Amino acid sequence: MVELVNITKLYHKKPVVNNVSLFVPGGQTLVLLGKSGSGKTTLLKMINRLIEPDEGNILIDGERIANRPVEELRRNIGYVIQAIGLFSSRYPHELSGGQQQRIGVARALAANPSLLLMDEPFGALDPIIRKEIQSDFQHLSIFKEVTKIVVTHDVKEAFYLGDEVALIDD
Repeated sequence: MVELVNITKLYHKKPVVNNVSLFVPGGQTLVLLGKSGSGKTTLLKMINRLIEPDEGNILIDGERIANRPVEELRRNIGYVIQAIGLFSSRYPHELSGGQQQRIGVARALAANPSLLLMDEPFGALDPIIRKEIQSDFQHLSIFKEVTKIVVTHDVKEAFYLGDEVALIDD
């Protein structure tokens, strides 16, 4: 279970995330849908403590994440980004985009996290591969056990993947 309570993040005294509260039950998928610059990725980064909120609290399974050592917190969170970030010692350029993205998702799931954060995970894929991976996401049992927060710009993807959709705008 993930809960954001009155989360605000300021950059140069201007709010990029302003008083956001969300609740994601365990095992559910919340999709953050919105245009570029609306604060979707900033919310993910705050949940993973890559950046800290200026106001509010984030709780995972009822515990404030600010009270946990960041390394311990991240051991229970899988993080998937659009830029896959594979190590070049394994020749990732020889893999297709779909193969690289599947590896990125598999790597995020390898530690059996209770929470999976996905930032535009399928955005750079061609439509056929994208639908295949979306289908995997919906039907593989390993995804059903994990709480997921997914960022996307794609309305169809949001409603296909999400149990709940939060529209993030201005």
